[in-house]
Amino acid sequence: MEVEEVKAKYCRCVSKVGGEKQRAIAICTKSVFGSRGIKRTKELGSCPLSGGGGGSKKSPMLANTFDEFRDEMEEWWMSEKMDGFRLLWDGSRREFLTRSGKVMCTPWDTSKLPSGVVLDGELWAGRGHFDKIASLGFKCSDPSKWTKDIKFHIFDIIVPGESFRDRHARLMKLKPRLPKAHFKIVEQLRVGSEANLRRAFEVVKKHGGEGIILRDPNANYESRRVASMLKMKGIEDAEAVVVRCASGSKMSCEARIVNGKAKDKIVRFKVPTKFAPGTKVTFEYTELTHTGLPRHPRFVRVRPKNS
Repeated sequence: MEVEEVKAKYCRCVSKVGGEKQRAIAICTKSVFGSRGIKRTKELGSCPLSGGGGGSKKSPMLANTFDEFRDEMEEWWMSEKMDGFRLLWDGSRREFLTRSGKVMCTPWDTSKLPSGVVLDGELWAGRGHFDKIASLGFKCSDPSKWTKDIKFHIFDIIVPGESFRDRHARLMKLKPRLPKAHFKIVEQLRVGSEANLRRAFEVVKKHGGEGIILRDPNANYESRRVASMLKMKGIEDAEAVVVRCASGSKMSCEARIVNGKAKDKIVRFKVPTKFAPGTKVTFEYTELTHTGLPRHPRFVRVRPKNS
């Protein structure tokens, strides 16, 4: 068995066992390598994205919220923010992993994807189709659910110590090796000015998109929420009348929307206290899903009576 194949088998085992790191290492060392386990694991090194084998879990870089434009942002890059499912392609394990390190199965042929690299991207089916992605699940689902519009949109490659500008150049060199049917590199555009940014944002929102991602091209990759990557999202609000509320540690209410594009739809959101049926409230959301339901609804306030 080839070295990379053996390592991939070991890393898959550590990921599936989970729990306390040293216990997972002990179980998988014996299972995969037998009596020579300790020596072989040292020879092969750690798993790139798992907590086993002496390594640490690699988490994706997360964006902070955009609040105001600064002069230096003229040299930043922008791309469309996708309302999909964040995934990492771990080329050593040859698997797709979620933000939490869980394996996600796809029906795609990944044999031509590069080994030894970690690609960061979004599983996306286009604007307004998040519900299609959410229905896939983590296990190998019905291949017919994976329609042609579902692609892995790659916007970064994890290379410690390299700027985003250099990492994007690496991605472009990989482009000829990526199967076009399911994989696409996200285009990055220079911001240029605040007016350009605002126009790009309005175009995306007009066509049903979620917003814009801003990136500092000189920033390194960090596995945490950073100020060098910002998300610019629109917020909509609407009014609704409470139908019922559920008690418990996670208190929430169902309400019927009484105005706006989603009028008469039923929406559910968390609330700070239980409201009586008929209470009129204001809530916020980021966009409407393909089925017309508000996405990420958030309670704002109770409306005054007779308002």
